Amino acid sequence: MVLKIIGASDTAKVSALCINTYHCGQDEFSIGGDFAGNPSVAIKHDRPIDGDMLLTVSSDNMSASAIFFPPINGGKMPSANELISSSFSSLEGIRREFLVQSAFERGYNAAASGVIVYGVVVAVGKQPEHGINGTVQLFFEKPSKNPVVEEGGKAFFKELRTYVNVRKDQLLARIIPPKLGKAGATVTGTPIPQIEGKPVEFSAGEGVRTGGNGNEFFALYDGHVIFKSGVLSVFDSITVNGDVDFSTGNISFTGTVLIKGNVLGGFTVKGKDINIDGICYDATLVAENDIFIKTGVKSRNKYFINAGGNIEVTYCENARLTARKSIFIKKYAFNSILNAGESVEAQDRSTITGGEIHTFSGGNFYNLGTKANTAITVTLGKKYNLDEKLVRIKAERERLNKSLEKIEKVLAGIDLFDDSVIKNPKIAKLMEMQSLISKRVELFTRRVESVTRESIYSHPSISIQNEIQSGVKLIFYAQELIIRETQKKVVYSFNSDTLEIECKPIS
Repeated sequence: MVLKIIGASDTAKVSALCINTYHCGQDEFSIGGDFAGNPSVAIKHDRPIDGDMLLTVSSDNMSASAIFFPPINGGKMPSANELISSSFSSLEGIRREFLVQSAFERGYNAAASGVIVYGVVVAVGKQPEHGINGTVQLFFEKPSKNPVVEEGGKAFFKELRTYVNVRKDQLLARIIPPKLGKAGATVTGTPIPQIEGKPVEFSAGEGVRTGGNGNEFFALYDGHVIFKSGVLSVFDSITVNGDVDFSTGNISFTGTVLIKGNVLGGFTVKGKDINIDGICYDATLVAENDIFIKTGVKSRNKYFINAGGNIEVTYCENARLTARKSIFIKKYAFNSILNAGESVEAQDRSTITGGEIHTFSGGNFYNLGTKANTAITVTLGKKYNLDEKLVRIKAERERLNKSLEKIEKVLAGIDLFDDSVIKNPKIAKLMEMQSLISKRVELFTRRVESVTRESIYSHPSISIQNEIQSGVKLIFYAQELIIRETQKKVVYSFNSDTLEIECKPIS
């Protein structure tokens, strides 16, 4: 009988099958066909041989290949279950759990139809599922020395993101635990261990607390974040061990900024408190609280220094200083604008000459003006930003008044005693707006009075510990006084009864 062959690669394999499986002598079979096309074999004896399956395990024990051969000469074809049971067993070393059912069925059905099938992979071992190392999910932008680049490609070399601000209780990071993985096995059941995922090396440093079963990290307070060598920290101060320049970029921080060097021209520093050991050159400083400049300020009035608390400098030249509280000058101020929400203090043999001083309560000075430069004006008794506030408030009140006039003009031409007119939705809406705007106008009028009242100091005065030069102008509220001759050790104040500026010697 002639059997078709599928999958055989050479005549040697087919010859071995005929001799070993079908028990053929050398002259009891012949191989025909083309192994590149449709090979076949003719069995020439009449002895019955049952169908079967022969298994070969790969060298790495990860797969098993089968040769299916059909029965001949009246032999029987075992059932699929019988064939599996006889070939897959612990005794044979190949576990039934690794059977590839679909491949087995294809080979079995082909053999049952009289075809010899080679090389069917009927068993595949299980590769191990290696674990995945733990990772950290960060919820903040990492510090960078690269400049900020706009969509159009323009780079801002003063904006480097050197320091990344975070807020108290902000979620900074979350640990993703490792996955352990699963062990594999060969087709003979030998376990193949997996490589387990390792936990990430990550811990909370200064200024960081944990939560979420120890896998989440939060900022203990406002500050800037540092992530180094697996340790996450938050610091409430920044120390620049040099100048603020293109190597640091502009600094905008929620905590204290300590600068050991200078702040170069054109740069900006913002922080809760700012302390500078060197000189501030044509730069912008903005502090929520205090600014302390150990050396001084050299500027051109183009830039400004603003503090929500006090400002203290050794000297300032052509500077613009604004403090919600007080300004302290240790040596001198030259051609500068000093705006103080409380007082200006310039004692200990200091000199202020040129420029403008705006002080709420007054101040204490050693020398005010010099013989060479008396072009200085001191305004006392009202907040430096009073006029600016009033302009904004009055402008909004004027805008509301204009809207109110338009509504009143429309309503003036309507009979408001006619119920049908009043019930008209548009008219009702206009009347409602009229009432609301009128209340807003009243509110802004009271606001003008309140701001004016809060921004006027009842008894401002300045004391001169040494000299005030002739030519210095003093302005108490709306009253002006130009010093006609040099005075020594005097106090200037405003007499609310006579509405005059008085000068008395320091007692």
